[in-house]
Amino acid sequence: LDCSYVDALSPADSRRASFLMSWYWGLTASKVVSALLNWCSKNGQDAAATLVWQCALCNNQFRIEANKARGQWEEFEPFMKMFDHRVRSLGRIVALISPWDVAEILKRVWCIFEIYIASNPDNGIDFQVM
Repeated sequence: LDCSYVDALSPADSRRASFLMSWYWGLTASKVVSALLNWCSKNGQDAAATLVWQCALCNNQFRIEANKARGQWEEFEPFMKMFDHRVRSLGRIVALISPWDVAEILKRVWCIFEIYIASNPDNGIDFQVM
């Protein structure tokens, strides 16, 4: 389809996200779902009504990879502006740090960038860890 996962949703199933989740691809779906359910429980949120924005599901990864295969690189500046706008509009980033003893998320440049944006006091973003 050459689209992001979220682009394939019907308009009725697509709504504003509750927060952006910072995570890395090495986690299993089970670990991610378990952490999200635990976060919802601890924060008094209805898991069925909590919508999560994940870059891997909301960005068109197919277009990015197709461009790379053709030797065309995406410039960082447009991604940074899009991400900054998205995070500011949501107002919250929740970082999934697992496992605690070997926090792989802190070894990923993009994840560090997400945390950097979230931790900037000028952005007014609520930053939480799960």
